[in-house]
Amino acid sequence: MPIKFSRPSYTNIICLLVIVPIAFFLGAIFSPQLKVYQKHLSAALYSNFEILSNQRDNELISKYDKIDWSTGQPANLDEIQADMQISPKLRAHVLKSFLSTTYPSFQKRFSVDLLMSNPTPEYATLAYSLLSANRSPKEREDGMNLLVKLPYSPKNQKFLREQFFLEKDPSVLSFAVSGIVRSEAPEPKISQAIVDKLHTLTTHPSWDVRMTSIQKLAEWDTKGELFLSDVIRLMQDENIEVRIAAIGATSISRAQDPLVKKSLLDILANAKEENDVRMASKMNLAGFYLNPEEYAIYSAHDY
Repeated sequence: MPIKFSRPSYTNIICLLVIVPIAFFLGAIFSPQLKVYQKHLSAALYSNFEILSNQRDNELISKYDKIDWSTGQPANLDEIQADMQISPKLRAHVLKSFLSTTYPSFQKRFSVDLLMSNPTPEYATLAYSLLSANRSPKEREDGMNLLVKLPYSPKNQKFLREQFFLEKDPSVLSFAVSGIVRSEAPEPKISQAIVDKLHTLTTHPSWDVRMTSIQKLAEWDTKGELFLSDVIRLMQDENIEVRIAAIGATSISRAQDPLVKKSLLDILANAKEENDVRMASKMNLAGFYLNPEEYAIYSAHDY
């Protein structure tokens, strides 16, 4: 059934003509008081919100400071990352802890991971500032650590490559080596220069530089000419971390050389070698074709 609308009466029309102007008049009179009231109300609401926000930030910072870093990665790392999304003050506090030289190494490492879970432009600015020539080696190390963890950008990559060729401090150089990426086909001249530099660095006195260099050389030396001799040599390095890194690099490189396979089998069969190294060797032999004799050595060792 259609709805029927009654025609408005003259009385209703007259009431509207009288009430509406009066309402506008009263609004004009009381609007200053209303504005003052609104101002005080907004200030009170903002003040309460700020108090609650500060209380929340202090609780999150307190929770972060109570983490036991002695055992390595904290169990609630994901929870802390979520907290940092909502609390700029917590982000600032984590950044401060990262830059502090008194914090445990585990906290230093995971602090930068937390920062990079929500990277902001000021981190890049800070990284460049920390890498200036007048900074201390520790500050420059922190700056490079930040820079290599930032999302890829042509500007950052260009700067990293410059540092890779010029840096002398081993701790900073190690980060610079780890930060150079092969995101696209590089200019042949630049590519060869990087390969040659990485080849030289595999003999560096610092084991950390040797370790990162052989890993990167596996990515950059697509011909495998320098990589093969370097990786076989570093699989016998005095440092266990370098030996494991060299073995792992054989799976990154496309080179499937018989000498590399023989070196891996020799490591696997060497009873004097550390179990972690022999296990890494066995894992990487999975990528090689093994004849019956070689497979007998491979299958005889289980870790």
